[in-house]
Amino acid sequence: MGGKHLENKQYYKLVLDDYATPSFISWYKNYYGTLKEISVLIDALRRNKLLMESHRETVEAFDSFCNGNTEAEHTVAFNRCRLLTTVEMIKSKHSVLGPTVWEHINVWNCIYRMQAREIDVRRAIFRVENGYTVGIRARFRELQCNAPELDPPDRWCRLDGAFWGFPKMFYIAGDILRYRLYTSMGEYPDLSSAETAFADTDKSDFKPIVDDIFGDG
Repeated sequence: MGGKHLENKQYYKLVLDDYATPSFISWYKNYYGTLKEISVLIDALRRNKLLMESHRETVEAFDSFCNGNTEAEHTVAFNRCRLLTTVEMIKSKHSVLGPTVWEHINVWNCIYRMQAREIDVRRAIFRVENGYTVGIRARFRELQCNAPELDPPDRWCRLDGAFWGFPKMFYIAGDILRYRLYTSMGEYPDLSSAETAFADTDKSDFKPIVDDIFGDG
């Protein structure tokens, strides 16, 4: 993959299908990253024959963008939209959490208990076309889940693949799951309200990330 628009620090909004909505609803989800980071996701789709066929339009739109067509479009939730839009990262923050347990509630209000031995968290504020977004990305070590239907009910299952969210959004290496891009924890009309949410270090909401594990399941 190459092209004259490949940059290191310019960030982009990437619009993809949201796999965590009920199957009878089509919606979109915004991701944020540099062109280099996004290219790694696109190349992961490209290398898988089945995924390349099902996401050919997205891969080809990305190639078109990298070759100079900044208006390149693809289809998301049955609508045509621009694949990539430039955004500005205002500030970012990095933290590392030790052993962490929390609850994930899916679109059907089913509760999954989650735990990880370590979570490397990155948060950022992005200036977007209609306001500001607080984004999150994370790298999990030994991510596990427990759900009521498991037998026995106190059994923890390691999460290491066969996910139901957008394909290849996680990079998996041993006991590490790394979310490739930022996604939104919340959108705000002004910088002040975005900074208030950003400053609340207790509100690292992993739901939009874990949604790309379970999808609508």
